Amino acid sequence: MSKISILSFSERKKGNCASLAHYISSRHRQEEVDYISVGDLKIKECINCNYACTNGKCMHYDDGKAYFESTKSAEKVLWLVPLYGGSPTSLLDKMNERSKDFWTKNDVYYNEFIKKLFIIGIGSPEEEDPFGHIFEPVYSKPPLDKHILMFDAWKSDLNSKWYQFNDANKVRKRVGKFLGI
Repeated sequence: MSKISILSFSERKKGNCASLAHYISSRHRQEEVDYISVGDLKIKECINCNYACTNGKCMHYDDGKAYFESTKSAEKVLWLVPLYGGSPTSLLDKMNERSKDFWTKNDVYYNEFIKKLFIIGIGSPEEEDPFGHIFEPVYSKPPLDKHILMFDAWKSDLNSKWYQFNDANKVRKRVGKFLGI
C-alpha cells in the first residue's frame, strides 16, 4: 500500500486546508494517508545557538525531525499552505528553520524529498507566485509548476467557511489534475 503524507500549515481546524486535506484523503482510499496539522506538532523556535545544528548538536528535541523522518516512507508529500496578508504563513518558515537539523544528517534524502514534495497554496497572494522565490532554486528539475499549485481564495470562491471548498468544482478539477487523482 502506498502512503501519502499531508501536512497542513493552517491552525484552522475547519478551514480551507483541512477541507482540502479531507477531499484529497477521500480520493486516495486505496492508499494510507497521514494527515498532520502543523499546529498539533511541538515545534520549537530556533535560538541563538551559533548554528549548533550544522554540527549535528541541535539542543531542541521536538516533532520537526520526527515529521521529516516520517516522510521517508511516503510516496507523495503534500504541504497545504495558507497565505495570510498575501504571504505564506510564518509556520512554513518555522518548519523550514527547524528542518536544518534534520537535513544536516539526512542530506542524501533531500533530492528524493524534493521530488515527492507538492505544495498547494491557498490565499490571496500579493505576488503572482508567492512560493517561487523559496522553491525555485530546488525545482529547476522538474519544473516548478509541476510541484506548486496556487489558489487565489477570492478568484476561486474560497473563504474561511470550510464547506465551500468542496463545493468548488473548478478547485477540485485543478487539484485532481495537479495530483493525478
